Amino acid sequence: MNRSKLALLFFVMINSLLINGCASVIARNTNLGATPPAVYPGAAYDIAVIPSPLFPLALIDLPLSFVADTFMLPVDIYHSAKRSSNAPQESVLKEKQSKTGDMYLTNMESQNFKSDGASLVKQGNDFYTSTYPNYAKAFELYEQAAKFNDAAAQFNLGNANYLGRGTPINYEAAYNWYLKSANSIDNDDPSPSNLNLGNMYYNGLYVKKDDLKAIDWYLKASKCRHHDGHSVTYCDSALQARMSLGDIYYNGTGVAKDSKTAYAWYSLANYLNEQRVPQKEKVRKELSHDDLIEAKLTANKLAAKYGLAYLGSIFTDSQIESDLY
Repeated sequence: MNRSKLALLFFVMINSLLINGCASVIARNTNLGATPPAVYPGAAYDIAVIPSPLFPLALIDLPLSFVADTFMLPVDIYHSAKRSSNAPQESVLKEKQSKTGDMYLTNMESQNFKSDGASLVKQGNDFYTSTYPNYAKAFELYEQAAKFNDAAAQFNLGNANYLGRGTPINYEAAYNWYLKSANSIDNDDPSPSNLNLGNMYYNGLYVKKDDLKAIDWYLKASKCRHHDGHSVTYCDSALQARMSLGDIYYNGTGVAKDSKTAYAWYSLANYLNEQRVPQKEKVRKELSHDDLIEAKLTANKLAAKYGLAYLGSIFTDSQIESDLY
């Protein structure tokens, strides 16, 4: 097709658009487009075309608007996209309420800073949590760090095997790495490892489902070390372990249903984070005054037995007698 034919085709298309646009303008600026009144049988009805006083201006405005809109369209698209990208977005990563059996999948930082494995763990975590993660490289670095018996590297390898990141999903390998991390003499805070072992027994992943063994591991995971200037704290895993124990006793999973012990564990979880334990208030309303006192005494006994509170207890004498706590 030569240039003259292309030019003719373009001219026809433009004129077609303009004619269609003018027709709509004529309809809008006269009563041709109006809906006629109801016509009854035998009635005469005449249509009168009455132009609007602004009709001549509309004919001039139409082609100018068409040209302006055509040339400004790319600019408008650009600014619309820019406004959209700059608009505040609601976070997708909302803090969800954890439930019994949820795995703790936040990778650990090395606690043995004198070990050569600590640097490898840090590098691995950088690759793992990058905007564009390289799980294979992170897995390789964790494996190197694990040769130095680094507990964090062992735990992170458990997570990688559980999720299938950098390696195929392998629950057996995940269990064994969590176990190594939990039993490592260099692990100053084994709560995450203990929690995930409890979760695997609770869910029956690789190991046979065993609620009593899950409870044993949750008890070990319920203690968190607080910041002392050197060690890293993993109180989220301890919080989840305490909530899991509360759920187990409240629902009677593998043990006799016991709302008082459930309230005790929910209270110990609430001691770590008041915003994430709505179960405590729910169970409190279900207990009588005497049962509530007994539940608080149980919470203090558990805190003292497992070292779960700064002062050895979480309820004062006045709080024990009150129905508000």
